[in-house]
Amino acid sequence: MTARQQIRVGRRLRGERAPIDATLAPSVGDLLHAAREKKGVDLYRAERDTKIRARHLSALEDGDYAELPGAVYTKGFLRNYALYLGLDPMEVLERWREEQDPAQRTAGATTMVPPPQPLTDPRRGLTFTPSLVVAAALSMVVVLFLGYVGMQLFRFSQVPELRLDGPSLVQIGPDQTSYTLAGVSPVHATVQALDAAGGMVQSVDSDDAGRWSMAVAVQKGSNEFTLSARDPETGRDSSSLPVIITVALPASPTPIPTPAPSSLAGQPTRSNDPAGLPTTGPSVVVAGQAVLAIDAPADGARSTDPTVSVKGTTDAATVRVTPTWAGSGKAPGTPGNLRLDVKGGAYSGTLVLAQGRWAIEVTTVATDALASTTQTVTVSVAYTGFAVEIGTTPKGRAWVQVFIDDKPYRPGSIFANGERVVVVARQSVLINTGYERSTIVGVQGDAPTVLGQRATQGVWRIEKGKAPTRVR
Repeated sequence: MTARQQIRVGRRLRGERAPIDATLAPSVGDLLHAAREKKGVDLYRAERDTKIRARHLSALEDGDYAELPGAVYTKGFLRNYALYLGLDPMEVLERWREEQDPAQRTAGATTMVPPPQPLTDPRRGLTFTPSLVVAAALSMVVVLFLGYVGMQLFRFSQVPELRLDGPSLVQIGPDQTSYTLAGVSPVHATVQALDAAGGMVQSVDSDDAGRWSMAVAVQKGSNEFTLSARDPETGRDSSSLPVIITVALPASPTPIPTPAPSSLAGQPTRSNDPAGLPTTGPSVVVAGQAVLAIDAPADGARSTDPTVSVKGTTDAATVRVTPTWAGSGKAPGTPGNLRLDVKGGAYSGTLVLAQGRWAIEVTTVATDALASTTQTVTVSVAYTGFAVEIGTTPKGRAWVQVFIDDKPYRPGSIFANGERVVVVARQSVLINTGYERSTIVGVQGDAPTVLGQRATQGVWRIEKGKAPTRVR
């Protein structure tokens, strides 16, 4: 109990204003006893009024709390007895708690001085005991082992490196029948060269420095190879390295006849006549003209798919591919021309053709250094149903969903710039596009055109023998 609280209790007990010495504050029992005498009642009268037994009230006034049932009952008795005697029960309980903790009671009146601490010897340096040395050695072994394991895991997770000396696109003279490839790989790795069909061409092992070389046979035109290396220690393969070797076709100063397809016998073919007049029979390639060869399709080939791949080699920079109807009757479609850039001496592209026989004409674009050259092959296309080419414009994107014969073919997805697909249906094709103005469609070999002019979503239906119709 603080001095202010003791003064208030003294005022209640004696009705005086004189301060009470804080060092002689009465105990809880004294306060209760003084308040009872001031009230003029004895313990038995207090027992009848408070319903607390006289022996318990006596124990409270004597401070003999061990005679009470417990702390909970003690606090209840103190609260009720203090109220009965006209004392502040909260102050009485606070004083009782202080009496239960003598150190807290005297903390405010006495300054606790910590006892003197004994002097200790100055701290000595690290002492190398046998156990410390053993623990350090074991820790070093564990660290080295974990480092080794980490290095091995990192090594086995790495893809072996395969490098080629020189460019991967090579053009050589018309007289060469082989070409030597060389480069760097992991030490003692097995380096393989596969042809375009995946067949084994050559296999060698690298030396102690990782150097390797191999001679591959080549033919006139484009020769495609795929190189790979296998690390003998990790068993992992390197990334594939494509190589294209183009053997130039000879240009002769004497006329070289290019036979026209038998299916076009008697029909006019393009020539280099200065007057520009068409002539019948084979075209003529003279000195100074571009060298041109058609590798695919082969002349007279048959295709069961509407897409026909056209590829070959040339020393020109650009070629133009023109499909022409060579069958009987009216042409079933107008595919349009392809303009292909030549890369590494090779060109490639895809035509979408309707059923029937077609003449595919490939012409090099003339430059100041090279005159134009033309080659022609025929191909027969046969499949069931009708073909539809679906895609987006070169600079457009659109969400497109396709149904073939009322069955889902392709779930809705974004077509990137210039992306296209070709589908074959028996009865109908349904196209759901999110942006009509960027969606293009070509039916039965016709060159693709924009589906609609609206910059909105639309659903179009294409039936066999009919033009596309907007259904909603």
